[in-house]
Amino acid sequence: MNKSTYYLVGFGCGSLAGLLFAPKPGAATRAGIVKAGKKRRRMVEAKIASAADTIADYKIGAIRAIKRGTPVKRVRALFQ
Repeated sequence: MNKSTYYLVGFGCGSLAGLLFAPKPGAATRAGIVKAGKKRRRMVEAKIASAADTIADYKIGAIRAIKRGTPVKRVRALFQ
């Protein structure tokens, strides 16, 4: 087995042990997990939207540069 397999097995065992010995009842633990999952989802969606906006801005800038006749090397520099 490779290192990532050991990592995943260890992560799974640790998660299971954490759930078994949780100080809260099962319903409260599950509610907390759902709440944390929703929070992470909103955070990831916001980051994806931000990245999409940045990509769109680069695209617009590149199109404008190409229309102006900017050399390709200078257009590539926009993306670095």
